[in-house]
Amino acid sequence: MPYLTKKYFYRLTVLLLPLFFAFCATKEKTKIVTKPPIVFTETSKQSVELDTKFIADEVSAYGKSIPFYCGIEILYGDEYFIYLDNTDSLTFIQLKGKSVKKVYIGNITRKMGEDYVSRIAGNQLLLLNRERKYFIAYNISQDFIITLQKSVNLNKFNKINAVRFTTHPDATRFILKDSLLFINYGILKTKNYIDKEAIVYFNLNDSLLTPRFIIEYPIAFHNDEIRNQELLFNMVNDSCLAFGYMQHDAVGIYNMMSNSITQTQISHDCKFLNFDEEKHGNLGYTWKYLLINEGNYNLFINSLQQLYLLKRLGKAQKKDTTVMECYVFDTKLNPIHSFKLNQTVCPSYIYKYQQGFLAFNDSLNKAYYYAFK
Repeated sequence: MPYLTKKYFYRLTVLLLPLFFAFCATKEKTKIVTKPPIVFTETSKQSVELDTKFIADEVSAYGKSIPFYCGIEILYGDEYFIYLDNTDSLTFIQLKGKSVKKVYIGNITRKMGEDYVSRIAGNQLLLLNRERKYFIAYNISQDFIITLQKSVNLNKFNKINAVRFTTHPDATRFILKDSLLFINYGILKTKNYIDKEAIVYFNLNDSLLTPRFIIEYPIAFHNDEIRNQELLFNMVNDSCLAFGYMQHDAVGIYNMMSNSITQTQISHDCKFLNFDEEKHGNLGYTWKYLLINEGNYNLFINSLQQLYLLKRLGKAQKKDTTVMECYVFDTKLNPIHSFKLNQTVCPSYIYKYQQGFLAFNDSLNKAYYYAFK
């Protein structure tokens, strides 16, 4: 009897949690607890250098589709570097055995059109069309056979004609957790293209696809000229979501069960720059702004339930070396430590890996593993 009770209680929980989350998002205003700004104690951290020339050679030989997902995932127990090459082949490069598997998905990418974003999570290939507003999930089998799993039209979304799904390639554009689809979104023809909230989510099992809105933008985003207004976010567990901003030092945990946010802010010599909109058509100014401006690029939860935020520090000049700093918190947003990466790496090529992260250089021929104990 205890076995049956436990088993059916688990099944009932899986079915009811998404409905409960949707209820929480609408029942009352989100409760926000703001902790004092955090002053980190900077430490030194050693990394393990990995020779990843086999990845660089493969990417160089076939090219890489820039808009498509690129990253490290565990698929059926093996770690892979995954990307889409210029022949529309989804490429899986095994990190340990160095074997390469290619699966042609040109029929899928053509169906999605040009304006889509993608990610791979576990054994799923997930695609979101930003213009036509629909979401498709494919299953990746152990034999690398890709089959359609779910297709959902999001055109029932209120304000759909004005909605702008996130475009920045380094932001967290969307994630799928069980039946809950979270999307970083904004509104066209508003200052900085933002709405009051930063994330809309849907329960894909809800036939009405009722949109729920969570996590308000900081006041500065409504007043200043912010070039990269997007969010970084990731699931901490089944009921909590960690978030941060590409252009702001606030970091928070949103609890879906209690509809509450605990947030804090990193205290440091901030070098976020406002964008001069009068120079919008000036390519020289825009390029310099992109190269010297400070930015948060990655937010991960590692296997030890530690939250880490990767920041590219601001520069005085374009020619200055890119310096990345890592801030590590526990899941109650207490500081653990911070450290600067010892190598010059590409901010867009940093991925969650084992107990820490793997940071690649621009050419992908070397990677540096930083682990947390």
